[in-house]
Amino acid sequence: MENKIVPEFNSSVNNNSLIPPPYPYYQQQYQSNNNDQLFYSPSAPNPPPIVLQPMTNYIGREPTQILCSNCNSIVMTRVNYESGTGTFLFCCLICVFGCDLGCQFIPFCVDGCKDAKHYCPNCNNYLGQKTLL
Repeated sequence: MENKIVPEFNSSVNNNSLIPPPYPYYQQQYQSNNNDQLFYSPSAPNPPPIVLQPMTNYIGREPTQILCSNCNSIVMTRVNYESGTGTFLFCCLICVFGCDLGCQFIPFCVDGCKDAKHYCPNCNNYLGQKTLL
């Protein structure tokens, strides 16, 4: 028979020593203008700050909500589509590729091939444009 070493049970060790201690609460003292009142709060992480993002003046091809610089109101822009350099370029490209039987005028009928000019619906102020090119 072999002698096996069996660890002894130490009765002086507390069985609760394996449990981690609770988180400590630190009391912070805040004083108001009246010295009578004291406020205590546990130390908790501060909430993240609230960040307000300014309204961007991105102008795309569709009506956009924007701040008018003339009347200082937030409006949904009115869009007028007008022929620009990109429209004439598409017309020329269609002619070069052999479609000269009237197909070259299709870009003048399609709003997607025109420049989008944005206006304020309240004061008719020009706000900007999105060109095709």
